Amino acid sequence: VAGQALEKHNTYAGLFAELGPPGIAVFLALLAAGFRALVRVRRRAIDSEEVALADGLFAALAGTVVIAGFTEADRQVFLWWILGLAFGLAAAQASAPEPQAVARGGEGGGGRWERFAREDAESYILTERARGASAHDSSFFASGRRDVDRMLVEVDGLLERTGVAVEIGCGVGRLTIPIARKFESVAAVDIAPTMLAKLMRNCEREGVSNVRAFAPDEDWDAVRADFVYSRLVFQHLDESDEIREYLRRIAGALAENGVAHLQFDTRPASAAYMIRNRLPDAVLPRTWRRGIRRIRRSPDELYLFFADCGLEVVRELRPGTEDHVFIVKNAVRPSR
Repeated sequence: VAGQALEKHNTYAGLFAELGPPGIAVFLALLAAGFRALVRVRRRAIDSEEVALADGLFAALAGTVVIAGFTEADRQVFLWWILGLAFGLAAAQASAPEPQAVARGGEGGGGRWERFAREDAESYILTERARGASAHDSSFFASGRRDVDRMLVEVDGLLERTGVAVEIGCGVGRLTIPIARKFESVAAVDIAPTMLAKLMRNCEREGVSNVRAFAPDEDWDAVRADFVYSRLVFQHLDESDEIREYLRRIAGALAENGVAHLQFDTRPASAAYMIRNRLPDAVLPRTWRRGIRRIRRSPDELYLFFADCGLEVVRELRPGTEDHVFIVKNAVRPSR
């Protein structure tokens, strides 16, 4: 009937009647922004409590959006509360003081990996894993158990004791936790404070209490290690000097008969590889960008690094591949 006000059956119809298309568009944009904020909070969550809070707010927001289809806007005060909480949580997370490694490393290696740890640590550690999968995805940790079992087979006959292990680039504990169940203690080293925080929470969740976390500049090499290992880590380091420094400290950490299991990518540098490394990150897939892409090293270069740091290669596996493993020990110095 002409002149009769449009009847408001629900929140959406009410907004349309009172504000027209611009009003409903703004309302829907706010809802979409709320959902995006909660997804971002979940991806950057440091602990399971933060994940649970983001999941709970997401579910509450989704439920309220559905209910809004059956009730009027003046009864939707909870919707605005939830949106306020979502935006507030996202803002608090974004404005939290950055860990020291980010300030020290900027957007270099430390800064990048701290950012990766906050966004989606597990998928940056194991790049074939789907982004956004559960932080406690069983397949992620199952892959770690398989890798640990294979590493120990590959040092069979060389590893004399299972006392102290050191992991370089521990991440959130994919390898650390299964190693900790086989060794008396583990020193876990990572450049990203958020990785170390997640590692210790995962250890607590798994009932593992013999792991100690270290930043690279701390004294992790003061231990006498029976086993040092690093997997899917050195392949991401751009600077040769950084690799040399780790190798030097590994040599210092190894016990007299200790052994290290170190993985590198030693595939030949193809023309496509060299072109890719010269392109800006903006045009590259995520796994080809700086900080996460694989850096190929020649075996001859690595042999020189080992010799300079007082290490000798006692076993090699899968040479010339992306999974080239060098098993090294401290070089025997001739007696005088």
